[in-house]
Amino acid sequence: MPNNATDRPLVTFALFAYNQEEYIREAVEGAFAQTYKPLEIILSDDCSNDGTFKIMVEMANAYEGPHEVKVRQNVNNLGVGPHVSTVIEESSGVYIAFAAGDDISVPDRLSSAMEIFSILNTDAPTLFGYSLLTCLTLIDENSIAFGDTYGPKALRKMRAEEKLDAHRVFDLEDLLEGAYHTSGPTRIIRKDLHLLFGSIGANCFTEDIVYLFRCALAGNVVYSTKRSVFYRKHRENLSAPKTLYAKPFGGVERQMRADLKMALKHKLISINDGLRALSWIDAHVAYRLFYKAKLNDERPSIQNLSTLLKARHLSARRKFGIFREYIGVR
Repeated sequence: MPNNATDRPLVTFALFAYNQEEYIREAVEGAFAQTYKPLEIILSDDCSNDGTFKIMVEMANAYEGPHEVKVRQNVNNLGVGPHVSTVIEESSGVYIAFAAGDDISVPDRLSSAMEIFSILNTDAPTLFGYSLLTCLTLIDENSIAFGDTYGPKALRKMRAEEKLDAHRVFDLEDLLEGAYHTSGPTRIIRKDLHLLFGSIGANCFTEDIVYLFRCALAGNVVYSTKRSVFYRKHRENLSAPKTLYAKPFGGVERQMRADLKMALKHKLISINDGLRALSWIDAHVAYRLFYKAKLNDERPSIQNLSTLLKARHLSARRKFGIFREYIGVR
């Protein structure tokens, strides 16, 4: 990386919060502790009805560090997808680092990421650059670590070989074949990737799978062995199965289909890859419907089961497990 911070691209650290007064201080402290410069920090609250926004304002006003800090609040509650879009559109960074109001970023999260980007963009530049995902350290409600995520199989081998700062580049083919998965709390993207696809629809309750898909459609995804975020597991997690599968998936489905059309329009992918990506979307819809039925103590449809058993991104072991669940065997 260049020694002079003025030669480095501006990064926006976008911290999204909603009703997280119990955890928001640690999340903001993680933002303020970032060693990378130049850095814009946006603390954004989605119209919380607790003390989250008040704490963010107090901490921003007391901050005396080197980074530019902005604090904002939505007038109305937008939901995760539109909230993320709004903040990105107000940001100034070339890169956008996502952060949640209940997670904690390690101090060198951005420095490490930008070092990887610097190498890759020099060696093999792409039209919309690279996005980044990393491994995680899991923490509980009391910020006590209790486990880690190890990422895709390719990274697990690197970690076993003690390559603790290794990374690997994945593409759309890898996503469609199930070679890697999301790690949303660690995501870093280029802003122009968002500008290409546009804002997330109002009925799309999550940004995670949307940006997983967008990043693969328009460029390459770098997955690092570095554990850059302490990811908090607690009863209010949006990713908890009972919360996730209860939500209507139609808005997410429409968003991904629209993004696929955009990628085809701009000839970012081939027609053949577009058809395979369409099947990938269909499988995710079937997966949500399958487990929503299970959550409601209903029998999943045979059509959804058939779609899942044909899905290329699911392993044979996972398909066997789904079939066992369908016939009522745990």
